[in-house]
Amino acid sequence: MSQQSKGGWKDGLLACGGFLFLLVSLFIPVLQFVALWLLPLPFLLLKAKRPWSTTLIPFGMLIVWLLFYTVPLFICLFLFAWLTGSVMGHLVRKEDATGTDTVLGGLVAGLVSSWIILLVGQLGFQLFSQLTTVWDQQWAETVRLMGKNGIALQDAGLSLSVAFPILLFMLIVPSVVATFLVASRLLERAGFPRKSLPPFYEWRLPRIFFTAYLLLMIASLVQSGNEVGGDWILGFLYLMQILMVLQGCSFALFLLQRRRGRVGWGSHALALVLAVPLSPLFMLLGFIDTGIDLRGRLAKK
Repeated sequence: MSQQSKGGWKDGLLACGGFLFLLVSLFIPVLQFVALWLLPLPFLLLKAKRPWSTTLIPFGMLIVWLLFYTVPLFICLFLFAWLTGSVMGHLVRKEDATGTDTVLGGLVAGLVSSWIILLVGQLGFQLFSQLTTVWDQQWAETVRLMGKNGIALQDAGLSLSVAFPILLFMLIVPSVVATFLVASRLLERAGFPRKSLPPFYEWRLPRIFFTAYLLLMIASLVQSGNEVGGDWILGFLYLMQILMVLQGCSFALFLLQRRRGRVGWGSHALALVLAVPLSPLFMLLGFIDTGIDLRGRLAKK
């Protein structure tokens, strides 16, 4: 076995160990969210250093292990982490790919892998139906616990169809961004060129999000009587509203940066905190910023 092959096996085994460590950390209360959002990290680091063939080492070993210790949730998390991390690692390795390209590639890979897992799981063993049952049981338990503390909640709570797009967003976006930020630091120390994201105040959603938001608003009015289709549309509409609030934060910081010349972390934190009580205002700002190129017009002045 050549030195390069030995190095590939070594890195593949390290990726396996790193993923299993993060998987176990999901059961440690303090580390749960950190571990969940860094699941693609071992595979990103592996693919950034090695060719695609090397990524099959952890894929094969972990699939065999997970088949013997069959937990559908673990298999789903592994497939999501492996595909997302490998695609991001491939883009990190490309010299002409920017940090934005890497994150966007990770978002697409995470979204595609999640829907493939959901589709295969639904066809194979009614995955979404099982998730709906668990979701309803957890909501009933939440209603019971809140009732003991004098807080009344509706028995018919938020359906999984409405919450699912938001839950998927909370898994994929923080996972991709956190993985990229940690990996960029580690890879820079290993001699890779540093790739970074633009400042938050420069972020601007493509205009297609403006069109999608309008279409979802119209569809939510048309499908208001359809429980199944209406729930999914409502879920994606809520997700678009969250994106518009974040876009409004970015636009507010852009205006502040034009006035002050620089924007620190304190301003970012304050904008995100104010986004909760002032969400209608920030949503309106995000809607305007996405649909009209005010930034370009202000830059010309």
